Amino acid sequence: MAITFSKHSLQQIKLRKITKNEVLKVLNNPDEILRDKFGNKVAQKIIGNFLLRVFYLEEKDKITIITAYKTSKLKKYLKNK
Repeated sequence: MAITFSKHSLQQIKLRKITKNEVLKVLNNPDEILRDKFGNKVAQKIIGNFLLRVFYLEEKDKITIITAYKTSKLKKYLKNK
C-alpha cells in the first residue's frame, strides 16, 4: 500500500522535530488505532516518555498522512491503559 505525506504533514513533522521514519514506525506497528471525530484513523505508539500520534486517511490502495505530533499526556489518549 502506498503511503504519502500531505504538504501539511510534512510541515508539521519538520516543525515538531519528528522524522518520517518515526511516523512510518507508528503506522507499521501501532500500540493502538483509533478514529478521530472526522473519521480519520489515528495510529499511536509510546516512544520513550511520549506518545506519538499519527493521523491518516486510508483509501483503497493509499494511505495519506494528515499530521503527527508527540504528547506527554499518555493517560488522556491511551484507551487501553
